[in-house]
Amino acid sequence: MPAATSFDCAWTRGGCPSRNRFVAYLDGDKAVERAFPAGKECGTAANYVEQYDNWRTAYDKRVEIDVPAGRHEVMLEAFGKDRLDVTYYLKRYFRPAPLVVSGRRTDDSAWFWVRDRNSVAYRLRDGVELHAIENMRVTLADFADGDYDVQWWDTWRDKPISPTAAKSENGRLVLNVPPVFRDIAGRLLRRE
Repeated sequence: MPAATSFDCAWTRGGCPSRNRFVAYLDGDKAVERAFPAGKECGTAANYVEQYDNWRTAYDKRVEIDVPAGRHEVMLEAFGKDRLDVTYYLKRYFRPAPLVVSGRRTDDSAWFWVRDRNSVAYRLRDGVELHAIENMRVTLADFADGDYDVQWWDTWRDKPISPTAAKSENGRLVLNVPPVFRDIAGRLLRRE
């Protein structure tokens, strides 16, 4: 995993007159251990199943295991005479791209808008602090191979940004995006 994340486990149901146990390991080391007894006074609700001489017990418990950045192994084990229902997922496993790109195109030109994902009214109203987003690239698909001119525009200052060039190869055109603070616009034209 490229960034730190957490492994979220939730227990919903178990059974058995004895104790169920859940253990989670991170890179071979025990990270979490929980006991899940089943019976009339256990969990958030319990039903006796006469056919199996067994208690079905509902739980409403969860735990997060912090997983540092990098590659790791998480192993889960459940012990007991009956099943233990566990759901799990990774939180913050990926981060959305910091930029949102939208636009229109023709066969040999395009007009587009590139904005900071956080530059929306409700986020700004909540006091989100914006910073310039730098060193980003945008890949456009299905453009004829060749050279293109790109004119960038600072929409907040109403000023042009230095023009750049781009090249489409095998239908893929990669744009090096200038630093974005809030948003910028661009126009792409194929060279004659």
